[in-house]
Amino acid sequence: MTHTKLFMFIVLFLVSCAAPVTSVPTKTLIPTPTSTQTQIPTITAAPTKYSTAFAEQKVEEYLHTNNNCSLPCFWGIIPGKTNLNDAIEFFQPFGIIPYHGRSGQNIQNQYDVSLYIISKNILSGASIFEANKKIVGIQVFGEGTFYDSSTFLKSSETFWQIWESYLPQSMIEQYGFPDRVWLDTYNIPELSDPEKPVGYSIWFFYDQKNFLIVYAGITTKAPRYEVCLGNKSPEKDAGNLSPRIELLINTNIYLEDFAIERGIDQKTSFYSETSPEISIDDFRKMLTDQNGCFDTPSERLPF
Repeated sequence: MTHTKLFMFIVLFLVSCAAPVTSVPTKTLIPTPTSTQTQIPTITAAPTKYSTAFAEQKVEEYLHTNNNCSLPCFWGIIPGKTNLNDAIEFFQPFGIIPYHGRSGQNIQNQYDVSLYIISKNILSGASIFEANKKIVGIQVFGEGTFYDSSTFLKSSETFWQIWESYLPQSMIEQYGFPDRVWLDTYNIPELSDPEKPVGYSIWFFYDQKNFLIVYAGITTKAPRYEVCLGNKSPEKDAGNLSPRIELLINTNIYLEDFAIERGIDQKTSFYSETSPEISIDDFRKMLTDQNGCFDTPSERLPF
């Protein structure tokens, strides 16, 4: 799903649902307890459409709480367990449309969901992927909009206040250290001077839980090129992360293959011939020794 197509859809969607919706019943998750497996929610009926303001309120709420479930469950939708009709019913009030292009291997149908928070200049959305009437994958993206360096910091601050539960330190606190970590750096054309910052992407693979999170950021200046993923204090910050995130969940194929299918590698770079993987022991040491920051290893710099 391209962000352009999704933007066109949200404009049409907003025109069609400008009238306010009052006394809107929300979906209720009733977990079925199990001893070792992820709980499968039962989802009650919902209105046809949320008003724009109420939809934004629900998006913010669910980004903070994940609708009371843990990844790989996303807002109550569990790839490999949730059936297609329940997923469509849940997302219908936000605005969901079928995607008619090629979606990828082991996928029969794709549906795109608008989750924009326009009042705070945040573009976000989700795609759900179905095979044999079951949801097998989810892709979620979020991106704060900014126009120049003067609006970047404000955009990043607003974005990560809403997406705080997905900050690297938050993920580590809740799910432990990832099973794998990839780090890549790349030149930014408009900042090509070696004394200027470089871009980076960092990938958290939770292979045992079938999900992947991809962050992007801009390092501080040479010679250290410091990557900062946020501190561990009660008031978390986003370090030098950009206001952008990708979450991918899939039960059918390897996470990196799913990411490549969705074009995530094209958004981050992988220009270097060096393997992007960092050992978990090295990553843990780099991150914990410097309170969320570490110098980019020289062999991973793009020059």
